[in-house]
Amino acid sequence: MNNLVHADMPIEERMACDKVEKYFENWYYNLDRKSENFCFKYGLDWKNTKGNNKKHIKKIRTSILCTPDYICYDSVKDEFFFVEVKKCGYYFSLKQEQFKYYKQWQNNYPVRFWIYNEYMVNQTHTIKKIAYISTDLLDELINTNNYKETTWSKERKDPNDCKKLMWKIPFKDIYESLQSL
Repeated sequence: MNNLVHADMPIEERMACDKVEKYFENWYYNLDRKSENFCFKYGLDWKNTKGNNKKHIKKIRTSILCTPDYICYDSVKDEFFFVEVKKCGYYFSLKQEQFKYYKQWQNNYPVRFWIYNEYMVNQTHTIKKIAYISTDLLDELINTNNYKETTWSKERKDPNDCKKLMWKIPFKDIYESLQSL
């Protein structure tokens, strides 16, 4: 898919690669350069986990591994919120279990998804778009549409791949829902 994070990468490589997250940081700080807005990385720093430590971390999955990526502050509204940074192509694949945890995090602060969409139209043209969507709006899209439920194991016809249920949401649905607001 290029040198950005994608689902085919081994987990160690995915956690170490932060280009999409850097895109988000640049985007967020450039929204209003005169403001006192800020964001900071939140959650597990995978690069600092070594060897046998990984098996212990999996036991506390909901509180550590399923945290949103960033805590952000909007100085104009004087409010904090979480942001989960994702990358997708034509479809945004959202694991149901993870989405459940993100909705639970909303008990603390609102959770928003920043989705970087990139796909090649042909060999010389790539389309890049960003969707910045609330968990509530994403939940509404899921509840009002009959999105395909599948697993990576089924999609890739690999019995060893992830068997957790996910929705395959066309990115255009997400993007167009934001245009109508």
